[in-house]
Amino acid sequence: MGRPIFVATGSLVLGMISAKHGGSGYLRTRLNRTGQLPAEWNTPKHSERSTLFYWFPGLARKIPWISLGERPTPVEELGRGLGLPEGLLWVKRDDLTALTYGGNKVRKQEHLLADARLRGRKSIITMGGLGSNHAMATAAHATIFGFEVHLCLMDQPVNEYVRRNLAGFQATGARIHYCKTLKVAYRHAARLFRQLEKEGKTPYFFGPGGTNGLSNIGHVNAALELAQQIKEGYGVTVC
Repeated sequence: MGRPIFVATGSLVLGMISAKHGGSGYLRTRLNRTGQLPAEWNTPKHSERSTLFYWFPGLARKIPWISLGERPTPVEELGRGLGLPEGLLWVKRDDLTALTYGGNKVRKQEHLLADARLRGRKSIITMGGLGSNHAMATAAHATIFGFEVHLCLMDQPVNEYVRRNLAGFQATGARIHYCKTLKVAYRHAARLFRQLEKEGKTPYFFGPGGTNGLSNIGHVNAALELAQQIKEGYGVTVC
């Protein structure tokens, strides 16, 4: 019997790392200080759409999370299209995390935007390259929930996808702040944070890629989804 191979997306690799480090670190050191979520957040849809909360229902009242798309993302057989034996290579389609704008960045947004809402923030500040997919995911989803989005963008080679994302930022109404370098971006973000506070727009900040202890839990969820899908028969090679 052949051994099935899975293509591990960035989301899944980070999930495996986070389960041991960032994700569990957040659970150990932060959750007890933030308290529980409002009762209305603990809905059946959480356990239906989040494998993490299905397996560990007690966490649904402790970890900020909102669904931005259908879960789980599908697993598809990939080998035949590449000339490999059937059932040998499979891929988890995290490009389908959300209809508005997909990709593994959405898994982070589901936690970050939930936390921002829980804290009553009115604006979002983040940063990335001129064509940052993280910035695009932030702009696409945060504006849906009424956040004013500020993107501190740094230089990167301009190509077609960068131009496409810049147009996407503008289409969402996100405010673009050209900062050239990472150092300048952090300084500008700090000034912008203070300015928005004075204006009563209570900002919520996350850095390049939106990676932190909370958002990494989204990748843990991706890994649990895949484990459940394997258990249900995906990736089983038939002799």
